[in-house]
Amino acid sequence: MEWPLTGRETELARAIGLVRSGTGVAILGPTGVGKSRLLHTVLDRVAAERLSVVRVAASASTRSIPFAPFVELLPHGRTPDRLSMLRDVLAALDRRATPHGIVLAVDDAHQLDAGSLALVLAVVAARSATVCLTARTGDPMDADLVGLWTNGVIERVDIEPLGEARTRALAASVLGPHRDELADELWRISAGNPLVLHEVIEGAVGRSIERGADGTWERTGPLARSDRLSDLVDSRLRALTSHLRTAMETVAVASPAPFDLLQRATGGGLAELERRGFVAPEPGDPASAVVAHPLYGEVLEANLPAARRRAANRRLAESALRSDDRIDPVRAAVWQLDSGETTSAELAIVGAAAALARHDPHLAERLVEPLDATDDRVGLLLGQALSHQQRYDDAEMILAGRHPVDPELTGAIASARAQNLAFGLARIDEARALLADAAGSVSDHDLRGRLNNERAMVSAIHGDFVDAMRASDEVLSDPLTSTVARATAYVTRTVALAMTGDCDGLDAIIDDAIATADAASPELPFAPDQVRAMLMISRLNAGRIGTGITIIDTAVAGAAPGDVFTPTWLSGSALARNLSGELARAADHARRALDLYARADPFGLEAQSRGALALALAQMGDVDAGRSIDDTDLPVPAPRLAVWVDRGRAWTAAAQGRVDEALGILIAGGRSAIAAQHVAWGALCLHDAVRLGRPDLAVDDLRSIDASRGAHLLRALCAHAEAATADDLDGLAAVAERFAEMGAWLYAAEAWADAATRLDHRDDGPSAARAAALSLTAELACERPDTPLVRDRPPLVSRRELEVAREAARGAPSADIARGLFISVRTADNHLRSVYRKLGVGGRSELATVLEPALRPRLE
Repeated sequence: MEWPLTGRETELARAIGLVRSGTGVAILGPTGVGKSRLLHTVLDRVAAERLSVVRVAASASTRSIPFAPFVELLPHGRTPDRLSMLRDVLAALDRRATPHGIVLAVDDAHQLDAGSLALVLAVVAARSATVCLTARTGDPMDADLVGLWTNGVIERVDIEPLGEARTRALAASVLGPHRDELADELWRISAGNPLVLHEVIEGAVGRSIERGADGTWERTGPLARSDRLSDLVDSRLRALTSHLRTAMETVAVASPAPFDLLQRATGGGLAELERRGFVAPEPGDPASAVVAHPLYGEVLEANLPAARRRAANRRLAESALRSDDRIDPVRAAVWQLDSGETTSAELAIVGAAAALARHDPHLAERLVEPLDATDDRVGLLLGQALSHQQRYDDAEMILAGRHPVDPELTGAIASARAQNLAFGLARIDEARALLADAAGSVSDHDLRGRLNNERAMVSAIHGDFVDAMRASDEVLSDPLTSTVARATAYVTRTVALAMTGDCDGLDAIIDDAIATADAASPELPFAPDQVRAMLMISRLNAGRIGTGITIIDTAVAGAAPGDVFTPTWLSGSALARNLSGELARAADHARRALDLYARADPFGLEAQSRGALALALAQMGDVDAGRSIDDTDLPVPAPRLAVWVDRGRAWTAAAQGRVDEALGILIAGGRSAIAAQHVAWGALCLHDAVRLGRPDLAVDDLRSIDASRGAHLLRALCAHAEAATADDLDGLAAVAERFAEMGAWLYAAEAWADAATRLDHRDDGPSAARAAALSLTAELACERPDTPLVRDRPPLVSRRELEVAREAARGAPSADIARGLFISVRTADNHLRSVYRKLGVGGRSELATVLEPALRPRLE
């Protein structure tokens, strides 16, 4: 590949100017920045100007041989007489000079032997040639050599690593078009060092850098693993003593790690490595050390023999055990594991617990696997790790039959086993009995409260909100219950109230629930989000859809990067926006949630997001919407998940024309959810049958729902079913207006569309056109809905007519309407006259009155 000299234009021009003037130049910089390349470019330029050029190069291998770089200038070869050789070289330079002068170029002058350095000094002193040299900064240099530029005899030009923009430009000039991800990795590995960049690209092209189908280069594997890079790194490390090489390997395995820990682990070699530029403080954390160049660490690690890697890990683990500093317990435990020796069971236990807290059960299992499983602490961690990997039967075998003396450990094992029984093996009654027995056998108030809360959670999630409320009452009624236990109980209670549609009951406790959850947040970081998420669900049930969405958006905007609750909020957003008609946004948020759930799903809600995604896509007419839930295998019972998967599957079937199948899924799913006390979501599922044109199938079930506790949306769903079943056109119009007031724009569009269709069949032209106009206006607040009632709405008013009418109803003059819609004023007025005629109105004022229900802004 052709490698241009990129990003060195300023340094090149200055060096050429110094050589032309006869001053001389020292090109200085660290290894690999392109000093030699710059030197040779300078020499090629001045040689073209009829200057004579003599090029020599020093090296570590010739440093012990007098005048070795200048042997070609010695007519009789090397002799024992150093003075004679000095005179011969000077004479040879005189003979080679032209009338324009002569340049003596010395590459790697810091490697010159004493005689050769004396020669260069003599040439400079006698001005018999213009000296142009390179030297590596960071390496020891003779004081006389340094004096050449510090005393101003010749000028120095410093060469630094290329900046990011120039590094990317150089890579682009060599490779041509390549992916941004590859460009990022080339910059990260090379850190602006042209030699490293050269070796990375030359060693990886055709192996881990390949052309994609469109001809663009892309990364297909690790870039730092090639023989060329290994040779390059080894050439730099070869100068290290055995002790420093071992210390460097230790830093490479640990990087980044605290300086103090590495100092102990390397036996004091860290300071020397830092002085030589192999180790540096971590950016942003001066107390920690990293390998100064990422390439060194990656190549060292990739080529480190297994025995030396184990030894490095052993040194690190032993240093961590001796440390009083706060070492990351997971890293320390991994060092011990990778050393092949478990010298401290306590280190492995603490590390495994931390790994579980970070949602890495596979690592937790690895860390405790070498330990004695009869130790109840080990058994607890192993059981939790297996359960989190969905190896539920294995977890039960580990956790069952343990009876530790420590009450705290007893409670922890009961909790872990009950969660595995309930959520993994669907053995709900066993789980609740286990937790009840454990709570009844302990005297500690906090432990008892925690176990009762576990029972309440199991009951709530599996649809027994009566038992959930009973268990949480036991916690909240205990005056000695801690804030943490009370916060947990409030989480369960708010779930029960939200799912049963008791909006008034939730409003009565929400202030105390939020305050308690916030107070407990250091110990229960999820509690504030969980309580507010149930407040959001309750606001949706109450028909305050805008308020519910605001709660979601505020939470997502305020979440820290990596917040584990963020996908839960995004999943909630998908549910809420399916209700509001923002279907494209609902699908986008469901996808974002699924991307995050792929990393961690602590609340087991991935299937809910899959269902919400299918629901949104299918309501937009996507016949393949169900692909997101095709392989979804739900635990039984799981009403909090099943109702959304059922709705996604039903709407996919409807989009494919299999409406009877869809209706069967919806009625069965809605009834199942209500039987499991997930009343609010069951009502939405049943109401979907109304939206698919069969209100008679759902009306009795919807009537049976108690919506008397502030659940205005649930009451409206029932009213819709009743009006549609009774062919009550006034009732349909009224419920459509209620949906619009709530911000349920798609439901409003569908109810008005249904009314328009029925009126059109009765040949009631103006009334049908008004209902169609209201439906289309509500639809414009949605995102690409393609549901049966909307799709079958009679085309009594065109979309363009409605767009003009909507702006006119809002008070916009015809000229403004025309400008905004890119039409003429005459066309705008023609559309308005057509709308007036179709709707039977006499002007803008009457038009505004007709469209007002669908133009009303969302109240909350």
